[in-house]
Amino acid sequence: MRIHQYPTPPGSPKPKNRPIEQAGNAIGLQTLEVDQLHREGLTGQGVCVAVLDSGAAHPDLQDRVVVFKDFYNGKDGQSYDDFFHGTAIATAAAGSGGPVPGVAPRAKLAVLKVTDEQGGVESFEVKKALAWAKENRERYNIQVINMSFGLMDGQPKVAEQVKELSEMGVLVCTSVGNGGPTPRKLDALKASPYLLTVANCDLHGSVDGDDDTLVPQSSRPPEGDPDGADISAPGADIIAGRPDGDYYRFADGGSSLATALTSGVLALWKEALPGITMDQVKEALAHSAVPMANVPGNAQGFGVLRAKAGLDYLRNKK
Repeated sequence: MRIHQYPTPPGSPKPKNRPIEQAGNAIGLQTLEVDQLHREGLTGQGVCVAVLDSGAAHPDLQDRVVVFKDFYNGKDGQSYDDFFHGTAIATAAAGSGGPVPGVAPRAKLAVLKVTDEQGGVESFEVKKALAWAKENRERYNIQVINMSFGLMDGQPKVAEQVKELSEMGVLVCTSVGNGGPTPRKLDALKASPYLLTVANCDLHGSVDGDDDTLVPQSSRPPEGDPDGADISAPGADIIAGRPDGDYYRFADGGSSLATALTSGVLALWKEALPGITMDQVKEALAHSAVPMANVPGNAQGFGVLRAKAGLDYLRNKK
């Protein structure tokens, strides 16, 4: 097993060189209270997470990719990833083993390839993948969908498909984007009430939530604009798989990896309470997330996710 430092883009946080146990997703298992749900026996068993991305291929996903559909190249069959992004997302959400386990390590995966070999994505493939997910939802028990990307076109139609899936009880997560720190209006899809839009925070290697901060690159809308993030999760200093079987350590994995961790939490919640809806999820987050100090509400949403507290809220409402 080798961990490679992912090249740091200009303007991104520098690598922290902390022990593996202090990586963002390792600490995140504690800060987000995922470890408490694991101790209850919740692992995502029986839940299928659909990952719309560049594909996925890694030993940590062995025997859990129940279906692979290639909407870009048409190469259905054996799951592959000709970029790296989808593998990182899938292992962070649901990997088993490795230096840091995924949030839902026994969840099944429907890997739906919608990007080219550079990670570029357009609405045409996304619409086909969402239509497929809708048609095959019951067959594979697809309960959660992860869409860690932005779209330049076709957002209204994609938003309509998300609405239809949400009305079926499927929980859809998307990333807020990495266009910060300058505020800008988010696209229409991010503002949809039928999905969960995830911002990127930094836990600074500590389980103490008092020092959590919003990553500067996390997109945020202008002051007073209500169409921002719904929730925050760690995307800084994340260790996740790459297609050759090794691992990347991302100084800033961006809101993409923050979304992956959130999707994993929703898979745990769906395992415990299969009937929960997006409205109920957002209500639970509003009552359980921990706001970061000095961060506008439309930039962080309800605050940093707390998986156990949120699930307890939902259980008490039943």
